[in-house]
Amino acid sequence: GAKKAGFITRGWGLCQKACQGANMAGARGGGLRRPFRTYPRRQTSPESATAGCLYPASRRRRACGLRGRAARPRLATKFGFRIESDGQVSGLDGSPGNARRACEGSLARLGVETIDLYYLHRVDPAVPIEETVGAMADLVRAGKVRHLGLSEVSAATLRRAARVHPIAAVQSEYSLFERGAEREVLPACRALHVGFVPFSPLGRGFLT
Repeated sequence: GAKKAGFITRGWGLCQKACQGANMAGARGGGLRRPFRTYPRRQTSPESATAGCLYPASRRRRACGLRGRAARPRLATKFGFRIESDGQVSGLDGSPGNARRACEGSLARLGVETIDLYYLHRVDPAVPIEETVGAMADLVRAGKVRHLGLSEVSAATLRRAARVHPIAAVQSEYSLFERGAEREVLPACRALHVGFVPFSPLGRGFLT
């Protein structure tokens, strides 16, 4: 109904703010022009892997016009993978150490002092969610992150995480094809005042 639509709109608004002005091709007209620079494709380096970055060092998108701007785009980024020395993803890593390492790497690459919305990309079953969110909360207290988000979590996991620190957003797939979030996740988000950010709302392209 109208309440559900308004609730999802709030989450979508969070996503829009996080992506505001971040047109990688360069905006035409007003707004931020060419905020990101893409570097040529080269072989993945060990340095990029140790930084917790999925892109090789030479391909990272680096923010060129963010530092010193009074009104910069809202920034959202994620962490949660284990990246080997050859740059390949070998699994999940929700450890406190990786939460801190990935945050520092993102701040350095983006050239900013604070991330607006810091997501755990996927829950690591080997690490209690309380430990992961606790480390993320430490980054908030350190002024390096403003808000915390989770991706593809169950309602039970969301409740456990929210007992450690307020969660601003949950991102999950949601469309006419995939409506599983309606059973438990959306009610939990509503009860905890957590924004819901749907991904693949057009059914991974089938509804375009």
